[in-house]
Amino acid sequence: CIDSTGRAAHERGFRVHQLSDCSCGRTDLEQRHYVSEIFPLYASVASTEEVLESILEVEAKKSPGSCVQPDAISTTNLVCEMMEAATIGEGSFQRTAVLLVGLQKDYFWLEGKMSGVVQMSSSPVLAKTKEFLQDVADTSALIFAIPTRFSSDYSELVKPAGILKAIKEVGAFQEGTPGAELVPELTEFGDRIRVLPGKRGLTAFTGTSLETELREARITDVVLAGALTSACIDSTGRAAHERGFRVHVLSDCTCGRTEMEQQHYLTEIFPLYVKSVATGDEIVDQILLAEKRKQAEGSIDVVGVHSAADALQAPTMDLSLEYRLWSRNSTLESSMGACSSSPAPSDDVISLLSVDMVKEWMRRNMDKAMELKEFQEEMNIQIQHRLIEKAAQMQRRLTHMESDQRVSAPASLMGRHA
Repeated sequence: CIDSTGRAAHERGFRVHQLSDCSCGRTDLEQRHYVSEIFPLYASVASTEEVLESILEVEAKKSPGSCVQPDAISTTNLVCEMMEAATIGEGSFQRTAVLLVGLQKDYFWLEGKMSGVVQMSSSPVLAKTKEFLQDVADTSALIFAIPTRFSSDYSELVKPAGILKAIKEVGAFQEGTPGAELVPELTEFGDRIRVLPGKRGLTAFTGTSLETELREARITDVVLAGALTSACIDSTGRAAHERGFRVHVLSDCTCGRTEMEQQHYLTEIFPLYVKSVATGDEIVDQILLAEKRKQAEGSIDVVGVHSAADALQAPTMDLSLEYRLWSRNSTLESSMGACSSSPAPSDDVISLLSVDMVKEWMRRNMDKAMELKEFQEEMNIQIQHRLIEKAAQMQRRLTHMESDQRVSAPASLMGRHA
């Protein structure tokens, strides 16, 4: 709550001061990490005495009567930020938007002005992100890139703190410079990725049309990829959560300042509010499954819609979705050495499959059938042995009863034994 409130205040233009001795984390280690590494990204961190001294110093300079009394403060009708959630009554990934944040050359190129901030290897992140986008591009998911860009004089930043101060000092992300451009892994997708301008801070919502786009498309789930994990990804994730969206963070498509920070966020911080932390492959599978369910209901949107309006007016998708889902699952199972059988493709999907894929499916399912047959035979043998042993035990019991009590076993008992 302290971090979320601080980020929200910062995005609304307030100067934020975090009291190091009046805030409490779950552990001492987590508290020290936030005080030394996270809060300084957007706030000043000081003790109670230091902040009180600053307040008294300012108060002493004010003329008598200059303080605004509480009853003189004008009030406004505050709009609750937790709007009615788009997710009420909706299954996961019913309408999905992918948010690509901070994937710019100043972060990811060696000559980038902020490349030193990213100490963990960023090459795998870009490769995984490209792979994820290739898989999700043919679905109805909306894809937005939200870059951070400033004017040449950084007039948008008034007394910046933390990472924004560092950006201004090194001259990063200036509009019109190579460093402010999106990485090539994104630009090759052309207009399939919509670029939303206006981001000046840590969250992709402030200053952009992102929330409007998501509301118009009735998005239920947002998927986050990009950099930095502890700054823009976390801030955007919290802002999306507060606005009622289900949030999913791609563990292999996000990048922190260090490997340790990345793992800490994936395992300790994101689970505090996100719906899931998963790989790109896992999220693609969930999106495809959701679209298959929608297709069965006759409500799926067309593949590769480019805008919110298109997403609402799109017609029914063709059979290529079922083919992609079947093909992808077959490929994944084969690569993992899975022995479980795949569901049989429909007649329509069979027409889209190659001969090799059909043969592979038949081979794997025949192998599975043989395994089941062998298992069944083994179980039958075990059952037969147990029945024989049970019959012998009952026979011994019957003999004992006849000899001790000199009575015959009731016919009904014999019937049950048989």
